[in-house]
This record gives sequence, structure tokens and C-alpha cells, in this order.
Amino acid sequence: MRAGCLARPLLCKNSTVGVAIGMMIAVSGCSRDYSGAVAAINGNNIQRLANFYADYQAGRTGQGPKSEADLKRFIESQSPETLQRMGLDPNNRDSVWTSERDHKPLKVRYGVDSPFGAVAAIVFEQDGVAGKRQVGFNNTKVEEADESRYKELWEGRGVAKPQPAPGVTDAGTKK
Repeated sequence: MRAGCLARPLLCKNSTVGVAIGMMIAVSGCSRDYSGAVAAINGNNIQRLANFYADYQAGRTGQGPKSEADLKRFIESQSPETLQRMGLDPNNRDSVWTSERDHKPLKVRYGVDSPFGAVAAIVFEQDGVAGKRQVGFNNTKVEEADESRYKELWEGRGVAKPQPAPGVTDAGTKK
């Protein structure tokens, strides 16, 4: 069920960015280079790992990998070119499992079912920075969460918050 285009593993059916890139690729027949767009949705390891997870789901009607071994096999199946476009060293694929911020292994919620493009929190930092931990969703989004929000997301009870408008803080006030 996988397309022959190198950018395909990075797309998430339920993301606006993914849909936009997917449409560009479909129209162009994969002949153009969308490295910049691919890099933009893969800025750090939590995004990369969440995007691998989302692509795994996309090829399996929304069902996430059952285990770390399943997700690792999926990542191992990616071409070196795909990994490079994502900003990941093909010779060090295991680096994707570590947060650049707290330098600890990322936690993953396995077996998450997201039918019909449902958004779910799937990848989590262990400690984070300054009391905030990043959480990666299966729609290219990453959110910084305090302890209570993190717990809610880890338990599968929350959804991604909408991104604030440019120049507006999370509390809704102008910067």
C-alpha cells in the first residue's frame, strides 16, 4: 500500500500539511523536490518518530504499531533518501528514539487506533525542559505539556490543541 514517492512515509492522512504535500506530490507525479516541506514537519526526533508512527497507521487503516519492534522494523524499511529528507542519518536510525531536549529515550503509546484520521498523542518526552514535556501527535503537531496535560495525553484522554494564531499566546492574549 506504499507509494513509490520518497516523501510518502512522512505524510499523515489527517494533517493539513500532509494533505497539502500529498496533493502537490500527486499532481507532480513525485517529480519535484519537496525537501523543504518534508524537513519543516520533521524538525526534531519527536516529530520524526511521530510521523513514522502516523505513516505506519496510514498504511493500516489507522492501527498503530503494536510494539517497539514493529515500529523499528517499519523505520528500518525506509530508504536512506527518505531518512535524509527527514533530517535523520541513515547510518544512525536509532537516534530517532532519543529526545534532543532531555537526551532520554522517547516514550511511545503503542497500538493506538486512529480510524478516519482521528488525532492522537503518540510520542512523549520523559523529562522535558523547565517543567514542560513535548508530546508528538499523529498529525505532525508537537505540543509542550505541563504535568496534568501530559498525564491526560499519555492516558489517551486528550486531543491536540489548535495552534494559536500568529502573534497570539496559548492563553489567547496578544504578544
